[in-house]
Amino acid sequence: MLGKWQSISSQQTVEENWHRVSDNTFEGVGKTTTTNSEFVESLRLVAMSQQVFYLAKIASNPLPVAFKAEVCNGEVAKFVNLQHDFPTSLHYRLESKQRLLVEVRGVDGKGFDIQFVKVD
Repeated sequence: MLGKWQSISSQQTVEENWHRVSDNTFEGVGKTTTTNSEFVESLRLVAMSQQVFYLAKIASNPLPVAFKAEVCNGEVAKFVNLQHDFPTSLHYRLESKQRLLVEVRGVDGKGFDIQFVKVD
């Protein structure tokens, strides 16, 4: 996940930029840009108490939303929070050194995919 990732379509550009803060923490910024708007979120991966958590913070929420890792290894990371409205799961899959697929799903399994390409 480390590095800058980008997905460009005719409707929007989605970027995630991740860097290592420590052995237990990665920080990132997610940005979605359309012709009419920009949505930015602060992201963090934190290992604590022998578990890994994905934290997403957007401006309209006073607190970050936490997702607990069900799987987290060098190629796959799946994070779940069934109490959250949407999404309830985030599934990151490193398809190659240059391609990252993110599946964003709700409790009903519906959602969307983002196919990222590494740009740095």
